[in-house]
Amino acid sequence: MKTKVKSRVKNTKDTIFDDGPMMSKSIEDIYFMQEETNSRILSQFEKHKGQFVISDFKDRVQRLVAVGEDDSDMYWIFWDGRKLEWHSCVGGFISLKGKIYDDEYQRFVRLAELNHQDRFGCYGRRDELSEDKILEIEEGLKLFKKHIISNISPGHSFLTEICWDLN
Repeated sequence: MKTKVKSRVKNTKDTIFDDGPMMSKSIEDIYFMQEETNSRILSQFEKHKGQFVISDFKDRVQRLVAVGEDDSDMYWIFWDGRKLEWHSCVGGFISLKGKIYDDEYQRFVRLAELNHQDRFGCYGRRDELSEDKILEIEEGLKLFKKHIISNISPGHSFLTEICWDLN
């Protein structure tokens, strides 16, 4: 049986009917809930951006670097050291910072500094390179990051800037 439920928003004529166990919501109610959810997602991102996490969808450690969206969903955006991976915000993640010993967490940071393509250390040690080579690498990193950002799937967009920092 379909039930019509009165909205919290007065004078609304747009009501969605639902046969399920949850009560029907007006379009305004759904919009309010969506905005609340978006706010919580962005707040979680701000708290954990640049940190090493384990996503509900992957069995390995990655960095949380951004939040994105398309026309139907919001996404946690992770960096695995080589590419961005978009995972629905329906799933979550576990931040490792504060959950493992700090010296163990710093090991992940050191490994990322040496191996992740967005980090200078992946291309050499600053103290062993000429000033010209350092500038060349830094310019290459800027171009690399710009390339990564500009090559997302059509219809997708970033809701936040990418956090390239290791936190």
